[in-house]
Amino acid sequence: MLNESEKVVRDPYGDFDTTGAWSYFVPREARDVNVTFRWWFPTNSEHWPSTPLIVPADYAGDVPGERLGDANLTVVCHGLPPRLRSRADALVYSLLKRRPEGALLEVEWNIVSGCEYASAVRSDVYYCPPLKGPTEITLYQQAAGDSRLVARALSRALTGLVFDHGYDLAWVHLLGFGVGAHVVGFVASDLHVISEFGRLTLLDPAAPLFVEKLGLAHLNASGRARVSEAVHTSAAEACGLGIANRLADLDVFVDGGERQPQCHPNYLCSHIWALYYYTRTVERCTGGGVSETGLLPGYWTPEKRGVYNVSMRKLTCPTVSAPSLGSEQSSRAAPMCVQCLYAWSLVALAFFAAPR
Repeated sequence: MLNESEKVVRDPYGDFDTTGAWSYFVPREARDVNVTFRWWFPTNSEHWPSTPLIVPADYAGDVPGERLGDANLTVVCHGLPPRLRSRADALVYSLLKRRPEGALLEVEWNIVSGCEYASAVRSDVYYCPPLKGPTEITLYQQAAGDSRLVARALSRALTGLVFDHGYDLAWVHLLGFGVGAHVVGFVASDLHVISEFGRLTLLDPAAPLFVEKLGLAHLNASGRARVSEAVHTSAAEACGLGIANRLADLDVFVDGGERQPQCHPNYLCSHIWALYYYTRTVERCTGGGVSETGLLPGYWTPEKRGVYNVSMRKLTCPTVSAPSLGSEQSSRAAPMCVQCLYAWSLVALAFFAAPR
């Protein structure tokens, strides 16, 4: 039992440990993080894509559970603000198009509490040393801490589906990118006592702060998911953002997994490239140096195991672009702040500034 000095309370999600390594991951108040769920439910091709139902994470109604039924559910957790989310939108679009009989839940939250830093910090690049100042470090650490609250909110929603609607976690595919990869890792760790998830996908999980302070145990899918996979695109030793270690049943290193040839020297581009790669796998692209006619390792190859180094230079696949994915049906959540900076652009700072 933690005493008052060893925890913070974040209603309605309970207590969060602030001792030891967790002192680097203290979430903000729930109203500031503003976790929001965008639900797409099974539909027929004549009315595709369906308009999403948008609700706050603490929504207590039965609509999602009733409309979900026993359909498979893909949970997408990326944490990107609107102006940087085109790759994430393309992935959601492809998942909806390829699996209209399934449901999809996109988890959104506010990266920072306001827009006060948007004009002061270059938000479209990742910084490397020398350090630029304490504000940037604080913002990244804040985003890392918020991942715990986002995970708690998602765990609560999935638990409700299980106990209130008889849903089976084996029907759930958890898919997370960057900080969102840690969110789904926390969820799988929390709920594996109920049941294994069907699938866990980690797209270039964030290395800075998380790896040094928490290690990799919460990303380990053993006993937590029946199928697991990881995609690595920005694990460069100098100023890299992703994790170079093996993490799953299947680990895909795209063009070496460090820096993407199409992105040099933009580290943010290399990081987000993981979303692009996985979208290519959903679209049934072939090639990649794995085989001349075989599918890229990823969405449609759950049976694959081991390590693959895949080239993006010679692919055969359609072009994917993401249209608007629907407007709000109902929500009492505050709108996401379009101009808020992407705290992930400060990730390298936190790594190099963290006490050793």
